[in-house]
Amino acid sequence: MFEHPHKDSSRDRRVALGNHSKNEPSESRRSRVQQSPKAKVWYSRGYLPHFDAPGLIQHITFHLADSLPREAIARMQDQLEYLPKKQQAVEQRKHIQEMLDSGLGSCILRQAEFARIVEDSLLFGDCTRYRLLAWVVMPNHVHVLIEQLSAWPLGKLVQSWRRHTSREIGRLLCPKNLGSPSCTRHSSTSIWQRDYWDRFIRDERHSLIAKRYIENNPVAAGLVLKSEAWPWGSARFVKTPSTTRRSREKGREVDEV
Repeated sequence: MFEHPHKDSSRDRRVALGNHSKNEPSESRRSRVQQSPKAKVWYSRGYLPHFDAPGLIQHITFHLADSLPREAIARMQDQLEYLPKKQQAVEQRKHIQEMLDSGLGSCILRQAEFARIVEDSLLFGDCTRYRLLAWVVMPNHVHVLIEQLSAWPLGKLVQSWRRHTSREIGRLLCPKNLGSPSCTRHSSTSIWQRDYWDRFIRDERHSLIAKRYIENNPVAAGLVLKSEAWPWGSARFVKTPSTTRRSREKGREVDEV
């Protein structure tokens, strides 16, 4: 179970994202990304399949429970029904990301105190449970790019993030009446959507595209003009390509992330 992340100088060390691989030769980084882990496991949790193994680099997206209404999902499925299966998967990712970026639902992560809880929980496990490569906390969803470490399967990681953040957010939502029905309902199953999306990263190019996509999400959603201006993401700690260049590449990148 999570303890609340320590708010000290170690936070600054953890957010120096380039430290994980910046000094590593590019060939070494490439072989590490492309290397196939020995133990690969496909499993299904709810309605989405997941690919899980130590050493994989994964792009994970999880979102608030009210951010994708059932009627919106139903309309999307009807619209994509007649497309080929492979094209359906690509178009579904695009549609879901567009719906999330449109700001559906309560968007409680727009509030700084809630967004900070989520970001701190991601930083807390860096280097011990996973290697944190990039992240962004959006108003109603979260993107994370990590390298998995042994002993922490993907489902366990996501559940730990959601359990800790739900508890801490619930305390802020109900500071005086923690035992009341209106407060006890703030569990990980009520604040967060039950399932999540993950996509394993194939190679170094794919990793760079995913990282750029994650850090540029606030710009794509029209929340800021520059990715580094968003206060709850890794872009503010590293130099990134210009917004104009990333905007031109957006359509191609969505297909791959």
